Amino acid sequence: MQLNWKAAIALAALILAINTGARQALGFLLPPMATTLEWGMGSLSLALAVQNLVFGLTAPLASRLSDRFGTLSVFLVGSLCYTAGMGMTALWPTTLSWMLGAGVLAGIGIGATTFPLVLAAVSRVVPPAHRGWDSASPRRVARWVS
Repeated sequence: MQLNWKAAIALAALILAINTGARQALGFLLPPMATTLEWGMGSLSLALAVQNLVFGLTAPLASRLSDRFGTLSVFLVGSLCYTAGMGMTALWPTTLSWMLGAGVLAGIGIGATTFPLVLAAVSRVVPPAHRGWDSASPRRVARWVS
C-alpha cells in the first residue's frame, strides 16, 4: 500500500512536533523538578546535556540503520527507546534513572526520530514535482492544497 504523499507530510510534521516539543518542554520543567526532587539543577542539566550528546551521535547512526533495515523499523525502535526513557524517569525518580532514562534512552529515541530520517522518508514518497516550492508561484501552492 502506497502512502499518500500529503499524509506523509502531515505524519512527518506530527513526528517532528512530538520529537522537538517533548525535548524542548523539559527545559521548562527543570526548575520545578529541581525544587520538588531536591537534586539541584546540576544533575538534571547534566542528564539533558548527555541527551543532546547521545542525540547528536545517534542521528547519523540511525540514518545508516534506516537504509539497511527500513525507516519504519528505526522509527519504532526509537519511539520505544524514548518511551522507555521517559517511563524510567517517571517510575524511578533517582539521579541514575534520570541520567539513563532522560539522558541515554531518550537521546537514542530522539536521534532515531529526528529530521534526517523524517526528511529522507518524506522525500521518497513525495513526487519530484512537489518537492520544492517556488514562493513566487502561488498556483503551485494552490494546486498542492487542493
